Amino acid sequence: MGKGQGKVVTLVSGAGGAARPEPSPDGRHLAFVRRVRSKSVLYLYDMASGAQRPLWDGLSHDQQEAWAIFGVYPGFDWTPDGKHIILWAEGKIWRVAITHGQVAEVPFTAPVKQEVHETLRFRQEVFGTSFDVRMIRDAVTSPDGGTLVFAALGTLWKKTLPSGEPQRLTDDDVHEHEPAFSPDGKVVVYTMWSDSTLVRQANWCQYRE
Repeated sequence: MGKGQGKVVTLVSGAGGAARPEPSPDGRHLAFVRRVRSKSVLYLYDMASGAQRPLWDGLSHDQQEAWAIFGVYPGFDWTPDGKHIILWAEGKIWRVAITHGQVAEVPFTAPVKQEVHETLRFRQEVFGTSFDVRMIRDAVTSPDGGTLVFAALGTLWKKTLPSGEPQRLTDDDVHEHEPAFSPDGKVVVYTMWSDSTLVRQANWCQYRE
């Protein structure tokens, strides 16, 4: 076949995909990985007849949904006689017979010399005595436009516009939300929640400068 005359042909397709192909030494079979429901399964494809059959469903989960730049499953290979496939799964190495799918663990040991260094630890400040609030909620302005009431850190605050210092609206030990001024601006109503009583209810306070 001359340069530029090649043709791409889909060899194996179907539900569950087909990944990590490995042809047998004699070229008669092709081993590959396919997803069957929630399992990754080793399959065998007959190059002459096109027949496909599962060999073993004990593989580790493949990475077909992931960004698998090194392949969706670790590489595997055939034995030289073409009767077995050697692969990795679940932290071990296995030998799978292609005739009847019998699986046997391949025991192995590996001498490893690993140098372990002392762990670097740095002191971290989890929280300080104060911090800046970067988000407020439920902000409302009084009818005369002179005061802003808002929720922050689970409580209500008031601020004289335009440049007053925020102050707590109440001294209750509850969560406070959703303030609203009365039409005359003398009362603020709001909702409250208590972690101790597990009760959510409406409340009000007489507003004062």
